[in-house]
Amino acid sequence: MTDKKFLVKCYSKIKNLIKFNEFLNDANESIDRHWETTYMFNKDILENKKCIDVGIWYGVCNAYALEKLNLQTTHGIDPNKDSLDICSKLLTDTKLYSTIDDVNETIDTDIIFMLGLIPFFGDKWKEHLNNIFQKINAKYLIMRHQTYTDPTAKFTNIDKKEYNILGLTDYSQTANVDDVVWFLQENQWRLIKTNKLNPNSNTDSGNVYTFEKYGQKTL
Repeated sequence: MTDKKFLVKCYSKIKNLIKFNEFLNDANESIDRHWETTYMFNKDILENKKCIDVGIWYGVCNAYALEKLNLQTTHGIDPNKDSLDICSKLLTDTKLYSTIDDVNETIDTDIIFMLGLIPFFGDKWKEHLNNIFQKINAKYLIMRHQTYTDPTAKFTNIDKKEYNILGLTDYSQTANVDDVVWFLQENQWRLIKTNKLNPNSNTDSGNVYTFEKYGQKTL
């Protein structure tokens, strides 16, 4: 799914920050990866809501979701300064931070996005998740994660990964899906939806998991 008119409109706001072909390729890949499988799959809980995106990157999907679903991204987190510079132009009303540690308030929201984030927490993933949940109260959590068949595989496009402040280079310290789901459910996150993106595979390859917090109210 590519909305070229939307992407050209986005580029008009950031043309002094990135080359057109680079932005177009990156943005196409992001929307193709996430729009149908994550946003439309969760349309019933995203429309007319507010969210926080931990690992917001350029914010392209967020801007598209604002236009199509009236989903407002109130806060975004990403350690890559270039990404945040672009994001600040596409989402002018979104508060942006380099890390969760920079957030000096407790934020109430409807949804937390963490798409492909867990590998960049390494073996400290529980600590990082607890830190996020201490700063953000939400009704829903949407997570994209997988169990890697080759944990020694190197990250690709390391300089643009959403959350890599630990300086990790491969998946060797990445938690498997079962451990993350178990941890979340132990911490009052009930798994309510799973979008298996590769149903012919025996592994949890990049699935999208939607959790609901017990007893939490939406805004």
